[in-house]
Amino acid sequence: MSSYQKSVSLDAITVDPRVQRTEGPDQRRVDKMASAFNPDALGVLILSERADGTLVCLDGMHRLLAARQAGHTALSGGQGVHRADLGGGSLTFLVVQRQERS
Repeated sequence: MSSYQKSVSLDAITVDPRVQRTEGPDQRRVDKMASAFNPDALGVLILSERADGTLVCLDGMHRLLAARQAGHTALSGGQGVHRADLGGGSLTFLVVQRQERS
């Protein structure tokens, strides 16, 4: 799994329902996060960069949506971006989640 950092436009990041929770985003949670949004507390979003260049959010969907709602347009460097296809993207997400729990 390769990883690199770059600045990205929030509009360039998509949310693929096939790799997110089946119930979708919790809008109350997004609203609460957006109302007191602090970009310095965003943390790392895990993104999959597909072969066609599409960036898909694997982890951090609520933070991404809150940033957009709070009026932010871009993420500075330091966000996690992993190159993967859909299958590899899902695998990347599982690996990252397991590492965070250990």
